[in-house]
Amino acid sequence: MPENKASDNELAIAQPHEPALAQPIRWVWMGVGFFFVALGFIGALLPVMPSTVFFITAAYCFARGSRRWLEWLLALPRIGPLVRDYRAGKGMPLRAKRIAASMCSVGVLLSSLAIESWAARALALALGIAGVWFILFRIPTKRVG
Repeated sequence: MPENKASDNELAIAQPHEPALAQPIRWVWMGVGFFFVALGFIGALLPVMPSTVFFITAAYCFARGSRRWLEWLLALPRIGPLVRDYRAGKGMPLRAKRIAASMCSVGVLLSSLAIESWAARALALALGIAGVWFILFRIPTKRVG
């Protein structure tokens, strides 16, 4: 008597699946995602380095490389809600925007003092100004309360 087993195709459909990318590309996305997670945790410890932007970038990478790691990132207690809000278009709280812009400004100014080349210093300052402008004016401000 034949056993009633589900076909391989039915099992593939029933189980959650990873993004349909070639395996090497998925590994690249995951590697870059872990790199940004590491930067995010470092930024959480250092007062002059932002962290949320790195976690948002990691979520972008994990969304293309591994649903499991994306879910892990979004489930982190302090980080997950910020990343979920940003991905949903809700933006950042005003206090977080002020802190991020201030820390970015301090970091860029201190870094530019260590740069000897005027051209490189000008580039660092221009990128810093662009980053602060983006944080303040392009990211929506989330109403808290």
